[in-house]
Amino acid sequence: MDAKSDRLRIRLALLREIASTEQRLGRLYAQLSGPTVRFGDDPDARPREVIQQAIEITARSYGMEPKLLLSRIRTQQVAEARHVVMWLLVQQAEMTTVAAGSATDRNHTAVSHGVQHVRDLMATDPAFAARVQQITEQFRDYCIQLLIPI
Repeated sequence: MDAKSDRLRIRLALLREIASTEQRLGRLYAQLSGPTVRFGDDPDARPREVIQQAIEITARSYGMEPKLLLSRIRTQQVAEARHVVMWLLVQQAEMTTVAAGSATDRNHTAVSHGVQHVRDLMATDPAFAARVQQITEQFRDYCIQLLIPI
């Protein structure tokens, strides 16, 4: 009976260790993989609220009204914020440049230019990169709350 209880204790300890290891691996995987929102290529299949949220989060970060980002205003601050929205939609929501253009009332070449502009600025301007990182985290948090497939 003593040997049997020893084996039972050992099995129980092993099961606890396995469960603990699985939890640690799950947390590590979540940290390493980082969420990416996936929608496909049909712009009508994307929830309009996700597009609207990308616009609102970016506008809030820049201290402006969301409607300015969809306007034809071309001031540096508005254009930069608009480019960040395009970057979010292409890089984070994995929209095509055509779909992102449709969502922002621009053509695909304007979106391609905006996305490249954000990439270039992020590589050279640490303050801008930090701002985009903050906007990206807020956008991901919103998408996760909606349980959008990751």
